[in-house]
Amino acid sequence: MRTTSDLDSLAARLSSPAGAQKFAERWLASILECPVGELVQPEAVARTLHELLAGLANGAGTEAHLLARAEALCARFEAEALPLGRALPAPVPEAALRLARRQHQPHRQVVLRVIDREPVRQLIRVLLVEALVEFGKKLAAPISGSRVGKGLGALGSIAGAVGSSVFGAVGVDVEKQLERRAAEFADGALSKVLNRVVDLASDPRRGAEQAELRAAIAEGALEVPVRDWVAELRKADPKSLVAEVRGSLRAFVERPEALAELEREARFWLEPVAVQPLAAVLDELGVRAAVERAALEQLAARAQQLDWAALFAAL
Repeated sequence: MRTTSDLDSLAARLSSPAGAQKFAERWLASILECPVGELVQPEAVARTLHELLAGLANGAGTEAHLLARAEALCARFEAEALPLGRALPAPVPEAALRLARRQHQPHRQVVLRVIDREPVRQLIRVLLVEALVEFGKKLAAPISGSRVGKGLGALGSIAGAVGSSVFGAVGVDVEKQLERRAAEFADGALSKVLNRVVDLASDPRRGAEQAELRAAIAEGALEVPVRDWVAELRKADPKSLVAEVRGSLRAFVERPEALAELEREARFWLEPVAVQPLAAVLDELGVRAAVERAALEQLAARAQQLDWAALFAAL
């Protein structure tokens, strides 16, 4: 049986730098040698994750904390005039552009299913109608007085007369008729235009063009000054965004099947490595050295600061 003196001596040794380091090494070694399935069970992971999500959704101070961090981020960069690409570490925009330039052609049916939506059709329709009406108005302009009309001589005068009689005779009424005919044409052409867009987006022969298009969009985003992106974030109303995200989290966790869904996902990720020691999994991921070093530093520091004497007295 250990005496109080023995316990005091042990507490002093554990509180010393060498003792705390040895304690941390032994404790961490036992964790790294343990199979992943013994350290974390899917049920426990799912339950913990469910509680965390519920806390984020319903916590009284969550919204204020997230909004404060968003405001701090905006304040940090709202005066930054550098383009986003130059404000970031060089490897980041370089990687973004490399990814954008990768040639990849999605399957035609996938593209069609994604973009064949009523709002997309309405957008295409508006663009078609506007282009047709503008073209019709240009045709309605006197042809004989134009450079083309003068070059045509008498034929230009005849064309001008025809154009005036067809497009300019009744003014506003003709314009309304033109808009109506343009809308009718656009309605009939919508499917053809949509399918043509799908063809262009999924054609393997246009892989290089599509890659350059994606890269051009990425370059455009990277050339926007950081302060402009901050202004867009403010305009997006972070308060309403946070409220929307929290509302969605709340709706998810309050569903009766939410816990079972989380457990199913936990099993999917954990079961393949359940029998492997944690150290082996970390080795496969290439992060063991970094994780072990950081864990040792923290464990040793906490062990040295712990009041071991009080802990032993309470046992």
